[in-house]
Amino acid sequence: MLPSLGSLTMYFDPAGTNHEEINTSTDTLTRASVQIANPLSDDKSLWDFRRADLAQRGIDISGRVEGVEIDWETYERIVNGADNGTDPSANTAICAVTFKWQSATNIPTAAVPYSLEFSIPRCEVTLDEFAADGDNLIRWNYNWRMIDNTTDPIVVTLINAVTAY
Repeated sequence: MLPSLGSLTMYFDPAGTNHEEINTSTDTLTRASVQIANPLSDDKSLWDFRRADLAQRGIDISGRVEGVEIDWETYERIVNGADNGTDPSANTAICAVTFKWQSATNIPTAAVPYSLEFSIPRCEVTLDEFAADGDNLIRWNYNWRMIDNTTDPIVVTLINAVTAY
């Protein structure tokens, strides 16, 4: 599926102030990616070469968003940890991210496009250095990593032409 269409929304501090910081219906970005890793336990017994199941250590879901144009007020709110902060916060920025990739055309037998949507209600956000463009516009890149401290730490929705698996 080509990500011909889609959307991305990010809320800063979903447990508190809940500011919508990015919404691609009004904002632009140049790149969005997601990585899903399944780390395994690699403990081995000395002088033992038998094959065995490798125990799963967890799941690591992270991503990156690049080229988001935000204003100075938004950047300061995330860096300072609040609307009224004046110094950089030592606390990690906590956000919620929802993004969707979808096809440009509908499924032939339905009135909806093929799509894949990720909804992550809690993630840590690490800001890159920003690049100022003019007096009040900042081009911003950030990395995010899912936090597993909610009932559903991630919801992935796939829409395709398959009725059942």
